[in-house]
Amino acid sequence: MNANENSLKGSDCSIQSKSLNVKLNKRGVLYLLTFISGFASLGYQYFWFKSLTVTVGVDLYSSSVVIAGFFLGLGLGTLFFSRDKFRDLAYYKLEFYVTALAILCSFISQSLWLYLNLSEMLGIGALVVTGITFAIPAFFMGGTLLALIRLFIKLEHPLHEGVVYGVNLFGAMLGLFLSASVLLPLLGVTKSLYVLYSLNAFIVVVGFWVEKNVISKPLPSKATSSVSPRYDLIALYALTGFCSLSYEISWLQLLNQIIPSRSINYSVIVTVMLGGLGIGSTFFASLTLSRKAAYRSVLILSSLSVISPLCFIFFLSQSLAFHASNDIFYFVVSFFEYLNGDPSVPHTYWQLRILEVLNIFPIVLFTVFIPSILFGAIFPLVIKISRRSDAALDTGVLLGTNTLAGVLATILTGFILIPSLGVVPSLKVIMWIGIVFITFLSLKNQGTKKWAFIAILLSCGFVIQHALPTNKTHLLLAERYEGTETESVFFTEGKGYSISVFQENSGSDSFKRLFVRGESNTADSMPSLRYMRLQSYLPYFVHNSEPKDALVIGLGTGITAGAFSQVDSIKSVDVFELLPDMIEATQLFKESNYDIVNQDKVNVTIGDGRLQLAKTDKMYDIITLEPPPPSSAGVNNLYSSEFYQLAKARMNRDGIVAQWFPLTTQSSMASRAILNTMMENFKFVNVWYTERFEALIIGSDHPFNKLTFSDIQFKWDANPKIASSLAEVGIENTTDLIATYLGSNNDFLSYLNDSKLITDDNALLEVDQYNLFIDDILFTYQEILTVLEKSKSIAVPKSYQLDLKHKNQLQRLLLTGAFNKTDYGRFKGDLYVDWLISSHSK
Repeated sequence: MNANENSLKGSDCSIQSKSLNVKLNKRGVLYLLTFISGFASLGYQYFWFKSLTVTVGVDLYSSSVVIAGFFLGLGLGTLFFSRDKFRDLAYYKLEFYVTALAILCSFISQSLWLYLNLSEMLGIGALVVTGITFAIPAFFMGGTLLALIRLFIKLEHPLHEGVVYGVNLFGAMLGLFLSASVLLPLLGVTKSLYVLYSLNAFIVVVGFWVEKNVISKPLPSKATSSVSPRYDLIALYALTGFCSLSYEISWLQLLNQIIPSRSINYSVIVTVMLGGLGIGSTFFASLTLSRKAAYRSVLILSSLSVISPLCFIFFLSQSLAFHASNDIFYFVVSFFEYLNGDPSVPHTYWQLRILEVLNIFPIVLFTVFIPSILFGAIFPLVIKISRRSDAALDTGVLLGTNTLAGVLATILTGFILIPSLGVVPSLKVIMWIGIVFITFLSLKNQGTKKWAFIAILLSCGFVIQHALPTNKTHLLLAERYEGTETESVFFTEGKGYSISVFQENSGSDSFKRLFVRGESNTADSMPSLRYMRLQSYLPYFVHNSEPKDALVIGLGTGITAGAFSQVDSIKSVDVFELLPDMIEATQLFKESNYDIVNQDKVNVTIGDGRLQLAKTDKMYDIITLEPPPPSSAGVNNLYSSEFYQLAKARMNRDGIVAQWFPLTTQSSMASRAILNTMMENFKFVNVWYTERFEALIIGSDHPFNKLTFSDIQFKWDANPKIASSLAEVGIENTTDLIATYLGSNNDFLSYLNDSKLITDDNALLEVDQYNLFIDDILFTYQEILTVLEKSKSIAVPKSYQLDLKHKNQLQRLLLTGAFNKTDYGRFKGDLYVDWLISSHSK
């Protein structure tokens, strides 16, 4: 009898053990699904946004409207599927809908023709329709986390919603980071989306298996709920969503003042933020707290979450950014050199990619991480306070209102507060909204300690209000010039950008420099004047006739567009400029740009240059560009093969495109790709060396029949204003102009061997990695110098040949890289050379 009982007990134990193992395995599968679901969602969002920068443009308002639509759908879906009627809705069905709709949205996001047709029919309504389109898959994404929570409950597993939410956030964090840093450079946009479709299909299949095997008990009926919703806590968590998204918008704009303007900045900032949210949610979900202690903790953490971001911003500086990254950066550099076996061995692309992230990661971590942990901690604590029988309902209501409040933050903070007040004043407004609300909730508490808490909270708010400079964004940039004679003459902030102009004074030389998002774009110094005027005049000289209509994409200093105003044959100059405040900044350069803003034949249109080009029916004789550096965020769209095809569709017969070709802002591989992409899209291409660090590529589908000395001389003589304008930058005659010629298609065949093509899909310039450690610039200079030595110059009359030879020697000297004052001495008298010698003597 005892033996039988022992045998039965042993059998029961064995069955229970196997049952436990099965549940543990299924629980692990559910966590895996939760992680992958978050991974795919943020991956989709990233690549849809990348696609939309081409379709609706990098116009800040257009892209924000569409992204707001995504979060609107997510919030509404979370609220909708939290209702009791969906408690038995299968998780895998939701993921199936997400997969199918994601494929549809990916197609729409990459269909420029569809958006243009919608724009013709609906105008601004096309943006609304596009935003609603992306809200649909996001709507079903909003229900997936709730369905997973219900599956956890069916497993009879002690549920911590904060842990499930945290795992989902960790998946989202990794999905965003890997999409931007690995998938995009490795696969491009389209193939990366295929990876995400596959992941979604995987969780549909696994989700189906789980649904069929996981059910252990029915979900409790809604009627058993004994605790009514805490609307004060719902409102508090909504406030958390509003503040966190407002701070995210502000962090990106502030940090761009002290870190390079690269597309990966956004993903690193949001990655750190999601990681902090996940850690805060997971850690505080594991704590055992009474409702009273949890409520007290929520008030304290909420207070810290709205105050701490401004405290970290107070200490933000250029020097902090440098010292924060310096030690870890060079430690990893040493580690890579050890792995490579020799310091002289070039770093690999992926090593450089890691170093780019590490270069900005410490300062992002300092600014974003702690506040994000505090924001993340609030969710599980609110759940502990408002515990009801339906965990999915609690989670759905909280996350839904939180997400919708984030949509409100995108609109209010991004479109109204920052453009009207600036970043830091807007942050102070948001901080006081949070302080007032938390104070109101604290007054509802019993006891005398609430008065001390309120007093401390208000005191902290007043200290920050007065201590944090309202012009902190500008001060971060101005810090670069501390101890110099450089002074600020202009600063403004808008949605997602800042524009600054500094007057640099050095002895008798004085010029202005333009900064956009903390990055130096150009100036009106002698070298900048030289290459930007040539970007307009050279296309005119090589054109087969007398061009009448010109387009400049990018206003900037206005020097390029202004140069066209000096060409008598040109009757209309259209300028497409992304930033509305740039017009005011351009007026500061009116002495260099011929007061372009007030020129009758110049028409400035505000909007994304590529999208405006796609929308217009006007045809042009010359299209030239004055964009930010090619490797800057969003600029790849103006160097891609698809852009050139679009430009060709808007060109008259004999029309030409003149593309800025900087030599020092990207890797030698990217430089070859820039030229190769032009040559792949235009039958006839020639290249000009316009300044020590700049070149110009001119392309057309028709031969350059007027590329002769006599034709150029004829136009020179017929346009005294052009001759006078070029004389100011060291181009005194036709021979000087011809000396800047480097070569045409056949001259660059060897240089372009095995070079890549820039497309919208591969975003090659955006993911380019410039190698700081082997002087990548030198490779470009050496290769172009080789081309110059072998190419055939434009023929000049015998009487000018000696002068041309002298000027070609200067071009070769400029391409040697290092500046030697003695070598340049024999070219004194050339205004450009005199400026170079003078600038290197200071």
